[in-house]
Amino acid sequence: AQMQLKRTMLKYGLDNVSFRIHQPKDYSGDLAGKLSQEVRVGVLEDIYDRNARIMDQKDVVIGRLASIVKRDSIPFESLHREIRIQYPEVKRMAYARTIEMGRDGEVDSIPTFLVRWDPAVEQDDRTQRENIMKQWLKVRLELDTLRVIRY
Repeated sequence: AQMQLKRTMLKYGLDNVSFRIHQPKDYSGDLAGKLSQEVRVGVLEDIYDRNARIMDQKDVVIGRLASIVKRDSIPFESLHREIRIQYPEVKRMAYARTIEMGRDGEVDSIPTFLVRWDPAVEQDDRTQRENIMKQWLKVRLELDTLRVIRY
């Protein structure tokens, strides 16, 4: 490039002319590197922000599920021990949430206790004890609705 410039200057009769170009150092490589780094940082920030949003969404879902599990779970083992002490005539006991659907299509989930009594307990006595047990379980579990069913 320098030789071609000298030839062009000779061609125009500028052989006694000194031609100097003063230019600052070429920072284009540094600029490209800086831009590349800024792009990478921007991409990483975008990925971090997106992941943070995803984690926040998952935390919300986990919170909802935890509240459902808490709502739907009962301390069955300790309840069973207490019932064995208060009602020694209970031979077996089970718990589940029953799903009930009415004619209007409304679905309800009802905590349900199944109780098997000793056959020696009279029918009227069983009914009375089941009613008392139902009231006690409502208070103990802080529930508005539950069922106690004999099986």
